[in-house]
Amino acid sequence: MNRIRKSIPKKEKRINPLKKSGFVWISIVIFVLSQIYFTIHTSELGSKLSTLEKNTLEISEKNQKLKDELIGATSLFKLEERAESLGYFPNQKTVYISSDEFVAKAP
Repeated sequence: MNRIRKSIPKKEKRINPLKKSGFVWISIVIFVLSQIYFTIHTSELGSKLSTLEKNTLEISEKNQKLKDELIGATSLFKLEERAESLGYFPNQKTVYISSDEFVAKAP
């Protein structure tokens, strides 16, 4: 009753070529989708940057206009006109006091 055992060759585990190509296709799809995502994200950031640059330019122009208005409003000529409109007039006679005198003398 001795049986002769034949060694049965073990099946080698092979990766099915269809599974291998499926993995390649999935990798390609993931790569393409990530490229699309990063392209959209980059264009969105570019749009935000453009908006910020436009806002910066507008604010700089407003700042320059305000500086010009401030310079115009504080000029001596404008201040003189404003004082005259409020009823102030330039002094016609000025009396100076010397350091030796305690009271000003009329000229």
